[in-house]
Amino acid sequence: MRILFSGYPSPFVGGGEVSALTLVKKLAQEHDVTTFGILPAQLPKEADLPDRITLYKVDLPHLLTRRLFPYHLRTLLLELVASNMLSNLIGNVQPELVIAQEPAIRVSRRQKARVLMFVRSYDYWFSSFYPSWWKRVYNEPFTRFRSRRNLTILQEADLVLANSKFTAKKLYKVGIKTGVVYPFIDLSSYEAPRDGRGEFILFASRTYLKGVDIVLQIAKELPDQKFVIVGSITESLKEEIRRHKNVELRGFCYNMQDVYAKAKIVLVPSLSEESFGRIPIEAGINGIPTVASNRGGLPESVGEGGILIKDIWDIEKWIGAIERLDNPKTHVEFSEKAIENAKRLGFEKTFQEFKELVDTSLNLPEPL
Repeated sequence: MRILFSGYPSPFVGGGEVSALTLVKKLAQEHDVTTFGILPAQLPKEADLPDRITLYKVDLPHLLTRRLFPYHLRTLLLELVASNMLSNLIGNVQPELVIAQEPAIRVSRRQKARVLMFVRSYDYWFSSFYPSWWKRVYNEPFTRFRSRRNLTILQEADLVLANSKFTAKKLYKVGIKTGVVYPFIDLSSYEAPRDGRGEFILFASRTYLKGVDIVLQIAKELPDQKFVIVGSITESLKEEIRRHKNVELRGFCYNMQDVYAKAKIVLVPSLSEESFGRIPIEAGINGIPTVASNRGGLPESVGEGGILIKDIWDIEKWIGAIERLDNPKTHVEFSEKAIENAKRLGFEKTFQEFKELVDTSLNLPEPL
């Protein structure tokens, strides 16, 4: 069967891109898969890709990738350009199944392909979290336009899948019924050799919305603890991090095994309502518990393998949770729960759920 997978044409690698690649590699064992928006430059040189994957490079106008416009206007322009390119590619490939997670694309009924839409971020499709009022006002007209357009796209799809129960509930409120398939996480890619409980507290992100300010406040209050931040950071933030002697910045890291080998606790202090959050699963398979915001889909990804913080601006709550998990006895208890939780959300289980939903919902020429 011919499958076309569309991802977001961005130079950055995030959880959505990694999950997409994991799924594509599995599908390509049995089917011919063409990818749109998974750039070869994003992949490590040693990436072992099946022969049945065709990587289609997406070159977007440089102007559209720069922050010269409001976020939703810029995103809308990117989506329109990418949708036109994708429409031409669909005409050339003639796939029986189109799987798209972002950008929001409209597939003409004339092309006869069955369309499956993954929603991995409700904010991406319908809104965005802005910490300042002027950014909300600045984006409002384009947010409304995109929301109406994206709702139509989801209504036209043959199948919509959400990446968490939280996302599914949000979509249900706007009239979209979905199935739920958690992100595709190859646990073997994150298992690391470990010796003891670990040496440092880990924060793996690069943005304000992920809670880097909260992490730095915690580090200031816990000078005897070592913190490691993994992710591409702006120059201004690097200067701020350097003022904390107990915080180490390691930059972007594609292979997280070396990091998980020495981490003892993971922090996920997200300000926005994340749709899921794969870091607690990646860390969890190594027995590393998580302290996370009690927001969005994070309670689903953390499970019983960590502690959730409701009042995320109460630094004492974060410190109390860290001290609790840093206790040797308590750490063992949460470590075991973190491993169980990770196994519950491993790739084989999620792919089987995905396969059953697709095979029973779409009239495809052959099963996945």
